Amino acid sequence: MNGEPHNSDRVSLADVRGDLWNFRITLHTSYPALTDGIVVFLCVQPECNDWGRLRQGDFQAAGELSRLIPALKYMHENFAKGPTLHEISRAVHLSPFHFHRRFTELLGITPKHFLLDCQIELAKQMLVEGRKDLSDVASAWRFAHQSHFTSRFKQATGLTPTRWRRMAITSQAAK
Repeated sequence: MNGEPHNSDRVSLADVRGDLWNFRITLHTSYPALTDGIVVFLCVQPECNDWGRLRQGDFQAAGELSRLIPALKYMHENFAKGPTLHEISRAVHLSPFHFHRRFTELLGITPKHFLLDCQIELAKQMLVEGRKDLSDVASAWRFAHQSHFTSRFKQATGLTPTRWRRMAITSQAAK
């Protein structure tokens, strides 16, 4: 960035309720606007629903990121159908390989992880409603089976769906 080499990684950190927040950590060996030394930035990665509300005009200064907005919207609207990389990349007129590479570089997650984040967000809504069994939630969001859903949910949130549901309902009752 600004002519200097940098590294970027994604890390998940838990808040006081146990929910995981995704951050992108970027290390700059030099960042003249702030200091002469090394600078580390932690930037919150937007949630799946947040990316879906963006418009290309929101990123006028970042032309390449704005070019991905139609793909983000397409993914957000069609994640339940399980769109392929070819279908998604067609929305932005890029080859699947180039789209995947640029998407991952610019957003810090792969398209597959973005689709998974969309599934998890809506699964959270179903869990809070509390009327459905875990197996019903798993099948509603195209997980192969309940244990697959549980492992992916725990990977994304740090908690099992049952524990997350209990904490979310307790938190709502306390308000």
